[in-house]
Amino acid sequence: MLTEKQMAELEVKHGRIARLRDPQGKWEVVLRKPTRPEYKAFRARSHNPAQIADAQEQLVRQIVVHPTAEAFGSLLDDYPGIAESPAASKALQALTGMAAEEDSK
Repeated sequence: MLTEKQMAELEVKHGRIARLRDPQGKWEVVLRKPTRPEYKAFRARSHNPAQIADAQEQLVRQIVVHPTAEAFGSLLDDYPGIAESPAASKALQALTGMAAEEDSK
């Protein structure tokens, strides 16, 4: 598992980040905020019936900063639901600003 120092270094390098962890400590994934073009491509895929099943996994694969892309692929072979888990969805909402609150007057 990453130390707080390593997390701070990733945050300095990538800006806004989010960490997903297995409750038993078997795996850990760190995502960076997507760029605007990455997010737009995700939205396009998520509205395309032929691509919707893979849209979120593709976005997560693009924005993984820990572990390496190759190691993350292997991790998905063992835990295929990581990229589409409720935790990943919540992290993506926070990273993209979709978790904002409304304050009406």
